[in-house]
Amino acid sequence: MKKIYLPYVFFLFALIKASAQCPTGDILWTAQSQVDNFPITWPNCKELPGSLNISSSGGIDNIRGLKNITSIAGDLSINFNKVITSLSGLENLTYIGGGLDIYQTPFLTDLAGLNNLTSVGGISITENSRLRNLQGLEKLEIIRGGLVLEETGINSLMGIDNAVSAKYFYIKSNPSLTHCAVQPLCNLLNMAVKPPGSYIYITAGGNCSSANLAVACGILPVELTDFIVKRVGETVEIDWNTVTETYPAYQLHIC
Repeated sequence: MKKIYLPYVFFLFALIKASAQCPTGDILWTAQSQVDNFPITWPNCKELPGSLNISSSGGIDNIRGLKNITSIAGDLSINFNKVITSLSGLENLTYIGGGLDIYQTPFLTDLAGLNNLTSVGGISITENSRLRNLQGLEKLEIIRGGLVLEETGINSLMGIDNAVSAKYFYIKSNPSLTHCAVQPLCNLLNMAVKPPGSYIYITAGGNCSSANLAVACGILPVELTDFIVKRVGETVEIDWNTVTETYPAYQLHIC
């Protein structure tokens, strides 16, 4: 007679069941029906093991089918979506292992829906002219990579002010942007020894300009008597004096 080890059988069954709760590999959605059918086909799926790409020129108008998802191991890409106006449906998402990439989604005005996101590999937002701010990212604590903002309508970086740090910032062609002195950027500026691959590239006015950002981030001492800003290639050199000390040529890679 063959012996059947029930605990092992139950464990194996549970393992198979758990692995079948979500689709394997990367997911590409190009139609609203795919979004709507997801919670029906995968009712117990909470942690996507791969990347999710939502890309449609007009076939997807909402992503509420993602309401059960708490983590995405790979990237979350929302690209070429001409109809989506909201990220509603991502309220339970707390973790993105890869990057958050939003490209040519022209009717998106903020990032509300990502209100519980705490950790992300990096953020890239490009060619989203109606996006006015980063509201929705207030709970974000960790940006393991960096922030890329290019050709948006964003006027402030305040949405990421609770993040501790980021490795790099590439901010270009955002004509309304005037406020950049947020915690992760200031922390990077103030690091005596920066992580390998770190850089800051910014073209903007307001307190995003080199001298104003240095003051806003507390790099320049409070009792400042005078300073001189000099462009050297793509680097800005700042020489400043206080009532007690002189600081020569602090280099900020800000254009």
